Formats: sequence, structure tokens, C-alpha cells
Amino acid sequence: MPFVLGELLITLVTIVVEAILWINSASIPQASARYPQGLLMLAFALSVAFLLVCLRRIKRDGLQPPQERPVPGSTVQIIVLSAMTFTYLLLLEIVGYLILTPLFVLACIVFLGMRSKLVLISLPLALTGATYYLFGQVLFIFLPRGILG
Repeated sequence: MPFVLGELLITLVTIVVEAILWINSASIPQASARYPQGLLMLAFALSVAFLLVCLRRIKRDGLQPPQERPVPGSTVQIIVLSAMTFTYLLLLEIVGYLILTPLFVLACIVFLGMRSKLVLISLPLALTGATYYLFGQVLFIFLPRGILG
């Protein structure tokens, strides 16, 4: 399948998933619904814009494959990161968000090759703290407590 058709297909699937999430967002309490719905509208707008870019590229260049070649080993990285994410999701309820998320973020950035000690320490902690605050204090959605619960 030409590369542009793959992008087009993924974009269409993304739009469908965003529509399903929008429909399901009706079950979120009204006080908390504005933020996820706003993010969904932004994601939907960006997806539609990318869809238009894909269609324009098909009209201009036809269905020719791109000139760039994929980075060697990128398929293995995608598979490993997908397995790490799947494992994270399986363990989230058991271990808990506050313990598992910094470890997951740390493992991902180490796997992707980041070696800066400042980033290795600050990014997992800042990302976990910021998302925990956003979900708990702003959206009133409580994340899994796991063994801390």
C-alpha cells in the first residue's frame, strides 16, 4: 500500500475514534466535560486538517511512495514500545498510577536513547505530577491508586 494511503487510513480511523470518544464524553459529569471535549475538538480539527493535507498530496503527486526511507530499527522500537505500553496498562490498576507512571516514562525515555540525568530525573516526576494534578484537581477524574489505595 502506498505510504499516503496508509496515512489516509490512519487519519480516518483516528477521526472515527475521536467521534466515538465525543459520544462517550456525554457520560462525563458536566463540570468536568469541557476539558476533554475541548481537547477532542482540537484533535478532531487537527485530524481533519491532516486529512486535507493527505488528499492534497494525493491530488498533486498521485499515489507515489515517499522518497524518504524509514529509519533502520524503527519497527522494532514501535513493537517494543507497544509492548511496554500494553504492560503498563495491564499493571496500572494493580500497582497504581503514582508508582508505575514514573517508572514507565523513565523506561521509555531510556529505551529511546535519552541519557541526560536532568531529563531522566525531572521528566518522569514532572509528567506524573502534572497529569495527576490535572486529572484529580481540574477534571475530577481519579487515577488508579493500586497498592497505595
